Amino acid sequence: FTAGVWIFILKPQMCGTPEECANCSFVPGYKLAGMGYDIVTLRQKRASVFDVNSYLANSCMVCVNPLMGGELQKLPLHMKDWRAESDCKRKTLSSYYYSVSSLVDDIAFFIENDWKAGLKLENVDLQLAGSKSKVYGFASSHSNADKSSFSFQQLTCSVYSFSVPSKPPLSLDFQRRIASLPHHYTYNSEAYKDIIDTYGTHYISDGGLGGMMKRVTAIRTCLATLNKVFVSDVETCLGMGLDLDIPVGLPIDLGLNLLGGQCSKVATNSDSATGYSMGFLSHHTEVNGGKALNGVASMRIANIDIFLKWMKSLNEFPEMVSFSLQPLYQLVDDNQTSADLQTAISQYVIDKGIKRKRTENQTCRGSPNLSADCCPLLAGRGKLTVFVDRGFSLRGDGMAEPEGYVKLWCSGQHRQTRWITTYDPLWHTHFNFGYVNTHSSLELQVWDKDPGERDDNLQGGCSVNLEQGSHGHSCELSNGSFTFSYTLTCDKHLTEGNVVPSHPLAVPDDAVRSSHVMGNRTYLLHNKFLFL
Repeated sequence: FTAGVWIFILKPQMCGTPEECANCSFVPGYKLAGMGYDIVTLRQKRASVFDVNSYLANSCMVCVNPLMGGELQKLPLHMKDWRAESDCKRKTLSSYYYSVSSLVDDIAFFIENDWKAGLKLENVDLQLAGSKSKVYGFASSHSNADKSSFSFQQLTCSVYSFSVPSKPPLSLDFQRRIASLPHHYTYNSEAYKDIIDTYGTHYISDGGLGGMMKRVTAIRTCLATLNKVFVSDVETCLGMGLDLDIPVGLPIDLGLNLLGGQCSKVATNSDSATGYSMGFLSHHTEVNGGKALNGVASMRIANIDIFLKWMKSLNEFPEMVSFSLQPLYQLVDDNQTSADLQTAISQYVIDKGIKRKRTENQTCRGSPNLSADCCPLLAGRGKLTVFVDRGFSLRGDGMAEPEGYVKLWCSGQHRQTRWITTYDPLWHTHFNFGYVNTHSSLELQVWDKDPGERDDNLQGGCSVNLEQGSHGHSCELSNGSFTFSYTLTCDKHLTEGNVVPSHPLAVPDDAVRSSHVMGNRTYLLHNKFLFL
């Protein structure tokens, strides 16, 4: 071959001169390829497993980066087969899940190989990958508050790809930490735990660099039902790209015009049935790669430029968007230490695993105030039972013993105890009010029966606002006192407070506000981003 032909074949990678190697910068994202990865949290670690700053001093491998104006850039020794895409390779994904387990099973789809290979995880029936991820925390917090289903949407833009040599250069710190490990692993060995805490469970063997936008939407099924919005409505609207005015693949005018009917309710996310301030949809959003979005990137014409600027910034500031993983222990030469680290990593993954929640097809046909899928038909309804206990030091007319009894009112219903002639009556009577409006109060009054008079004598009473659970009370009268208790039992789901939520739940911040994750920095968004 002639020299000219040889250079053409080697493009976009070629041998650089010593001067070029010294003066040109590394390819974008070169450090990311050397970082460890924790399969439990689904996040890269800050520490580098590989030596990310070394290159062949006299004849490094250089590349022409067409995405950065043809700039000449060098490859570190831990990267090979580097490629720049001619344009962003976009992939979109939209899926729906009816349990936390099914959602978490799929959120690690960007891992392109079997990450379990080489680990001792056979016959382990636990939620492993992502068991301590932000997505799992978000989803589980909402499933505990209400019957929930989940929408998952993602846009991935890949701009570079690379692979790692079979024997990559290891960082000096990683080598020292491995060399200092005890010769025999024990379950309580802090040294092995520190290695995993620092470097994770795996290293990246090849991958794609670019940007990723992903959103998990938690649909509070029963709260949505109370607002006459059904899961199928939400799925349809999000599938059309109407995730709070975030059209996916739709022209601007078409996307905005489709915001009508049920989709308008989805976009508004307003709870008119119970007044819950946060609505029936909550979002967890992550944006990886690129420069921070200093505004909302939606299909509004005013914001499309912000999104396009973010897309362009991926060429210079990419993050990992897809990759293959290999267990960290495979980088260790010493057979005993490698086997011990294999055991330690396997045990760590198992220890962090979460028992899968088996989803059962519940039916509530024939149950008052419950739909066939066990959601309340009316807000603020619960079963009420009241126990009227006893009275203390009651007084009657003159010197006569009182003939005391108790009247009860709640939600338009009336009950009454028998009357007992004594200063300290033991009524010990249970009342079942059935389903009541939990926003109403429970009122009790003590009366003295007076056979010789037209009207009985009111001794006093009290009123309490209903709250879920069992509660005991003592009520002071004009003379004496009495005690009672009640139990308010709510149907499944929507069970915080007085059966339906009247204030926000104590859920993680990223369940309330979206988070923009870029490297080790976090930027707040406004619960909106764009899928094109």
